[in-house]
Amino acid sequence: MSPSKQLLACATVLVFAGTATSQVVSPKEFTVSEGPTYIYQPLGSNSNSGWRYQQIHDDLKGNAMTINQIAFRRDSAVNRGDYMSFSARVSAVLSTAAQTAATMSTTFASNHGTNVKTVMIGKTVNFPATSPGDVPAPFDYVVKFTTPYVFDGKNGLCWELQVSQQLNLLTTVYMDAAYSQSTNPQLGVGQFGTGCRHTTRIKPAVASARSSMNWNSKTGTMIMDGSELEVNSLALAVVGISRTNFGPLPLPLPIPGSQNDVTGPCTIYVSPDFVLPIPTTSSGTATLNFPVPADTNMAGFKLYGQWLVPDAAAANVFTLIGSNGVIWNWVLPYAKAPVSRVYATNTLATTGNLSLTNGLIVELR
Repeated sequence: MSPSKQLLACATVLVFAGTATSQVVSPKEFTVSEGPTYIYQPLGSNSNSGWRYQQIHDDLKGNAMTINQIAFRRDSAVNRGDYMSFSARVSAVLSTAAQTAATMSTTFASNHGTNVKTVMIGKTVNFPATSPGDVPAPFDYVVKFTTPYVFDGKNGLCWELQVSQQLNLLTTVYMDAAYSQSTNPQLGVGQFGTGCRHTTRIKPAVASARSSMNWNSKTGTMIMDGSELEVNSLALAVVGISRTNFGPLPLPLPIPGSQNDVTGPCTIYVSPDFVLPIPTTSSGTATLNFPVPADTNMAGFKLYGQWLVPDAAAANVFTLIGSNGVIWNWVLPYAKAPVSRVYATNTLATTGNLSLTNGLIVELR
């Protein structure tokens, strides 16, 4: 069986085994896949006058539910780094939307329906520190309402946050968002962990991920680049379906003996389901091109990668050094985003900036 067919079989089992949830994500296309863009309003950026932020979700029409919380997730772009914990004073208002996402008004009051309800007033909410490491990231930024909201589902949902007095927000926090549409999206990618140093190099080995997908032909290429590898040699490109275990062995697996070696601590991050020797260049770089299917059964499927490089001078048990780990996340072609937003840098603003087919990806609980 070819690698692509093996991956498709694994994806069908793993995706369906892992999608059961009691929460509702909107836009639903991104329940298990990274969104195409990011937004930092209303929680992730300081404003002296605060933020008034409103969003309409057309895809929630017909989905009556009781809403106790709304949650957001960080954007998984690899250059984001760690975010510190912070807090903000938050008020929340919900209603059955009077407008659709396509007809959303710049006037905040015009978008709320007659059953508008304030579910939180001026409550201080603490948000946790987060780190990059999964694609998509978990919904860690949670606003729990003081009073539940009973949504009737007769139209889309309109929710609004008024945010002020943000404390310890020392850097912009970018959150995952939906935008526009794409018939040929690339895989979502991310990085995790830390590489160690080959004894012939000064810096730790580095892995980075990208892709080249063609959804019309249902084919794709998963690409892993490596740098700071041994020059003019061979590196092992490792691709796996897990970053938590390989058979009975738990992952990540620290390589014994590396902790006090000149290489620094080395770690095996990825189950070695596919291991391919790749020649390195005179500058210590290498590239893996790995064929993968572009199949709609693979929504949210993930693969993981890492470079392992033989190093005879290393004092660890396996005489290997390793890079950081990388992630590829399957994002299916998606239709025009069924959300729009209005935002203003003032909690008392009556009108704001309108951005159509663009909005935060949220989880309602």
